[in-house]
Amino acid sequence: MADARFHVPLPEISLAPLSHPDEYSREQTCFEAGDAVTVVKDSEGLGWTDLYAVVAEERPHVAVRRAVPALWFAAALREWSLHRLIGDLEYRGSGPAGRVTVTPPGDSVLDVIGAPTLVLHVFLREDVLFEVASQLFAGPPPEPASLGGFALDDPGLLQLLRAVKHGLYESVQGAGLKMGYLSRALAAHVLQRSPQAPALKPHRRQWKGHGLSSRQLRLVLECIEDNLGHNITINALSALAGLSRVQFIRRFKVSTRMTPHQYVIETRVRRARQLLVEGLLPLADIAAICGFSSQTHFSSTFKRLVGTSPATYRRMIG
Repeated sequence: MADARFHVPLPEISLAPLSHPDEYSREQTCFEAGDAVTVVKDSEGLGWTDLYAVVAEERPHVAVRRAVPALWFAAALREWSLHRLIGDLEYRGSGPAGRVTVTPPGDSVLDVIGAPTLVLHVFLREDVLFEVASQLFAGPPPEPASLGGFALDDPGLLQLLRAVKHGLYESVQGAGLKMGYLSRALAAHVLQRSPQAPALKPHRRQWKGHGLSSRQLRLVLECIEDNLGHNITINALSALAGLSRVQFIRRFKVSTRMTPHQYVIETRVRRARQLLVEGLLPLADIAAICGFSSQTHFSSTFKRLVGTSPATYRRMIG
């Protein structure tokens, strides 16, 4: 019997194949290189999906940072001097390396860098923040504004950010998998240190609440199936369901017992297994068809979920 499913395009995004279709790129952040800012090392081209990181030499200058849907960490790796305007708030400070400034999603900033310094900037997708919040707390997540901080002395946060920096110099295979875990550890750390966090009730009963309607779930799952080779974002899926990002993540998890990110990854691996059984395509082609950023990313993810590499799996079923 013919497949009666109809194609559901992702709304308002390009479906052109990309070399790293899920990568969180520099252009999605408010970081800009220029005469006063030199990139030493960044994650561009590494295929990192949940965060963008860059180590930058910064000389005295004024920077106007546009608001972006990301939690932005700036960790000083040398002595620093900063004058910051954010909304109605003003901050001034200077000090040794090791202090971290956290900017919430949706805040525009004016920064005056007063002395030459070396800075690690890490931008964490807002979707990851909402995903982790839905796993940590039963009630509403902390307000984004409560997550910010200026020149924080937080050794735990600094250690996580240094691990991200170290990942910039590792192999793509080793760093890509680790960044998925580190991004969620960063989100959990910041959420738990929020002044609003103690008032939230930790999850006791998972999957409580309303899921997606049958129509919403059908549209979303078919959209994922039909667009595996392209960039599938939470924004696009939540718009398809007619929900906010937070509502969508929670309802999707109630309906599927997985986060959207987990479901997309497992669906990509399931499609890859089907193609491996057919035995007609090279591994690089299967990786591209299923939406993995590279054959290395495909192999590491497949092995993590299936327990063996794609090549070994193909030999086992051949």
